[in-house]
Amino acid sequence: MNTDAGEVQLVTADQIESTPQGVVKRWLAELELSHQEEKDWREEALKLWDKYEAGKESDNNNTSFNIFWSNTDILGAAVYNSTPQPDVRRRFRDADPVGKAVSTVLERALSYEIDIDDFDDEMQDVVLDVLVAARGLARVKYVPKFAQIPQNEPAGAAQGQAPPAPHEKLVDQNVPIEHVQWDDFRRGPGKRWKETPWIAFRHDFTYDMAVESFGEEIAGALTYSQAQGTENLGEDKEVRAVFKVCEVWEIWDREKRRVLFIAPTYKAAPCADIPDPLKLKGFWPTPKPAYAIRNSRKQVPAPLYRLYRAQAEELDRISARINRTINALKIRGAYNAALGELGGILDADDTDMLPVTNAAAVQDGELEKGIWLVPVDKLIQVLRGLYEARDQVKQTIYEIVGIGDILRGASDARETAKAQAIKSQWGSIRVSKLQREIQRYARDLIRLRAEVIAEQFTPEHLAAITNVQLLTGEQKQMAQQQLAMAQQPQVDPMTGQQMQPQPPDPQLIEATQSPSWDEVMQVMRSDELRCYRVDVETDSTVAETINRD
Repeated sequence: MNTDAGEVQLVTADQIESTPQGVVKRWLAELELSHQEEKDWREEALKLWDKYEAGKESDNNNTSFNIFWSNTDILGAAVYNSTPQPDVRRRFRDADPVGKAVSTVLERALSYEIDIDDFDDEMQDVVLDVLVAARGLARVKYVPKFAQIPQNEPAGAAQGQAPPAPHEKLVDQNVPIEHVQWDDFRRGPGKRWKETPWIAFRHDFTYDMAVESFGEEIAGALTYSQAQGTENLGEDKEVRAVFKVCEVWEIWDREKRRVLFIAPTYKAAPCADIPDPLKLKGFWPTPKPAYAIRNSRKQVPAPLYRLYRAQAEELDRISARINRTINALKIRGAYNAALGELGGILDADDTDMLPVTNAAAVQDGELEKGIWLVPVDKLIQVLRGLYEARDQVKQTIYEIVGIGDILRGASDARETAKAQAIKSQWGSIRVSKLQREIQRYARDLIRLRAEVIAEQFTPEHLAAITNVQLLTGEQKQMAQQQLAMAQQPQVDPMTGQQMQPQPPDPQLIEATQSPSWDEVMQVMRSDELRCYRVDVETDSTVAETINRD
């Protein structure tokens, strides 16, 4: 659209992306805007990680009390302490053989994937990111494995003829869960997750990784720099080159259902443009991130530490004063120079006897008059007051965070079990909110995993990992034909009289009444039918429903 002189001409995103260079330009600008929106939070989160790890820049020296690490450690064990088990069941409790078979197949497949994949390790990293940086997320990936299968030379082939080319065969399928580091994630604008138009993950590609993903031409055009932590590899340029990396952003564009790989150092075109790789209903390979503090106005995270920062700093000041007061609690004084032997009394050990030359001078209580000690009674009173003040500040922090007495393991032995249960129930009500958030995120990850399994896994692989014995559609049709023939009246060839049909084989009847793999896969491959028939939960998210039922 033409505008007045001096005004910027308005263009659409599609107009910018009319060329490969425009695609790169547009998405680099999107990434920069996303970075600026969360820049302050990232700087704050980086300092919090340093404080949690008791790093050099955290001011966590001998005069501080690392309540941040203590709270994070307690909350981490409280909100996630066991591996979630998948619970896939029919959405409605009516007779539905196909829905039951789909539930069984998905639940067993999910259990197998959780067993072979270190799900706990990824979830614990997610929880730690939530407690320290306020936002944690992981993603699902689909990893098929292929093997080169040489084709056998057909019989009767002419001697000297070139053998057929080998081909690839699918030999395994997996859906691993991968933790995404808190500062390797970007998102598009939007106050809420469902309004977000795109998300992005940052990668460091070596040359070999770039060749495998983008080909030699694009990999050779990228600019690589020395990776962090590899500065002391020596002067061998070839060795140093192996460890050089290039920053690449993997952008999931939900509006056009595509995945772009953009490298800031390569502006000629996207490194790759892949249309909807996983075919997921919601497109994203990750559920809504887990947040420490819920916010309906914006998606910029707010760390838990921000809520009690003032109290934590007060706790550090009190701890510093306690340490200085303890350093001042020393036995110091003076003694009469005429009694030189007194100088070694304070250094003597138990049962040590020191010789005294001038015995008459230390008789009749004269020893106490010859030694003067600096009084420490006032310092002891100050120290007691500081300890009480520190306990009060700690209790205030526990109340802010929501850590109850039972969670901290500090219960009164005189309390009854019922009193402790009530205290645990109400004292940890805010912790339970965080527990439900982590449970929700684990369930959503498992739901995404189930969707990838349903969309990508072959019936042969599902039968192998689940041990579910079902007929194919063709086999079921043949069984139905055999059953129909068995139920038809037979004629005795000797007498020509009609005979009663023999009772059919029970296994044949069961085979015809059970769903086939074709029927199961038809439901699993359809987002609508699968959601209509089955519901994917975990043992933690269905516990309340089971108790209520």
